[in-house]
Amino acid sequence: MRRLPLQDDIASTAFYYLRDNRFAARHPFLDFKPNGQQHQLGATVGGPIRKNRAFFYAGFDQHIFDIPAVVRFRNGYSVVVPTLADFENSDYGLVTLAAESLSTMGGTYPARMMGNAGLAKLDVSLSPRHQLMVRVNSSRYWGQNNVYFDPTSPVTFYAVSENGEERVATETALLTLTSGLTNRLN
Repeated sequence: MRRLPLQDDIASTAFYYLRDNRFAARHPFLDFKPNGQQHQLGATVGGPIRKNRAFFYAGFDQHIFDIPAVVRFRNGYSVVVPTLADFENSDYGLVTLAAESLSTMGGTYPARMMGNAGLAKLDVSLSPRHQLMVRVNSSRYWGQNNVYFDPTSPVTFYAVSENGEERVATETALLTLTSGLTNRLN
């Protein structure tokens, strides 16, 4: 049996994550369970190309997010129904108009995101004093009514309407040559 060179030195990983609302409990403040799924998958591979001289590493990650945002009011419903206390010392028309306006913001809004990121890296030892490194990264994200990128922002993360789409594409490349200098005292 012939063994391929470097076959045992290559390492790889893979993963898959699924979150499905069908398997989750209903949120305590909702009277229904919204449909939604989240998938995340990826893989990496790396190892030597030439023993003790050249090495590679590559990775890929994809995230598919489709979980709706549900907007409900204090009464637990997606419409505002004024109570008698709301009308005390208030203009009936103003209270009714405010309730109708707020009710247009309640409901279930789609929130989707599709993103992937990939990277590749090559390290080459040109000589004992010269090392070369090449790296390329790429990422693509698309989102609808979803700001996955900044969950700390209350302005965008808690939007109560169709807040549009966003598309992000980023590519980077890096080439590095590292050289070591020696000083011989002899």
